[in-house]
Amino acid sequence: SSSEDRVSSRDVVIDTLRRRLAAAEEEGGREEEADGLRREVKEEERRREEAHSLFSSLALSLAGGRKKEGEEREEEEERTEEAFNRLWNPEAPVNTCHGKRVEDFECLEASVALWEATCPPLNDHSFQYLGVLQRACDQGYPLSSLQNAITATCSSVTASSVTAFSVIASSVASTASPCHSLTEAAACEATAGCAWCQCAAVPSKCYTQAEAAKLPPAIFRCTS
Repeated sequence: SSSEDRVSSRDVVIDTLRRRLAAAEEEGGREEEADGLRREVKEEERRREEAHSLFSSLALSLAGGRKKEGEEREEEEERTEEAFNRLWNPEAPVNTCHGKRVEDFECLEASVALWEATCPPLNDHSFQYLGVLQRACDQGYPLSSLQNAITATCSSVTASSVTAFSVIASSVASTASPCHSLTEAAACEATAGCAWCQCAAVPSKCYTQAEAAKLPPAIFRCTS
């Protein structure tokens, strides 16, 4: 393929979705599929923006957390900006991806583990931002400071995401159905007209197939 057709590994998911959507829109009789793909594209775009926002907020939180006694406001702002720039550079590679030695691997490993446990899931796109954690560790930020910053950065978005997903799930299942009483995946999947849907943020549940079709496929994984 030509260089114009090449896509960065971090953009494969969004590029594939957009190509599939374009094909569905161009070809007649695929409007329902196109609607689903539009939702997937929108959700993927939201996740990408969220990752950028969270990691930049983390870098800013760390950079501003080293206030010096007697420091003037202007001096603090200048120091914070310099510290932020040393941490924030999504284009810079994470050392471990290029065979270089990470100065404090234990710090990086613990920070990534906490991020994965506290924050939205990492994916091919958001992996590029792990350099923020690596640079913070290598620049001597205490692990406790990193852990506090990660928890503060992600706690609110995680709670709001769970609430949002719960609202989405409840809204599509507003009409009573025998499917809703099935609490096991096997029983749900064996019942005609029902679909078992999984979501990392809220409990898995049995929906009607019509309801399952309305759930954002990028968030909920439903059986057919």
